[in-house]
Amino acid sequence: MSLDQLKTFVAIAEEGTMTAAALKLHITQPPLSRQLASLEHELQTRLFERQARGMRLVPAGAAFHNDFIILEENNNTKILKHS
Repeated sequence: MSLDQLKTFVAIAEEGTMTAAALKLHITQPPLSRQLASLEHELQTRLFERQARGMRLVPAGAAFHNDFIILEENNNTKILKHS
């Protein structure tokens, strides 16, 4: 798992859409989609439900996001800049 994959995951989780996440990360959507697909493949699970108007965390994605936030809080650091 790479830092870019984590940044992609967190941006999508927080922004709710691929478009907004891509804008936040200053990249285009195709590499964002590839990063997410790679992470989901590596974890062997879906993290988001793709909807007509955005992305919604599935239970596994919500748990992964919560664990990431707890990790940051426990280490008293920000791995990623949250909006």
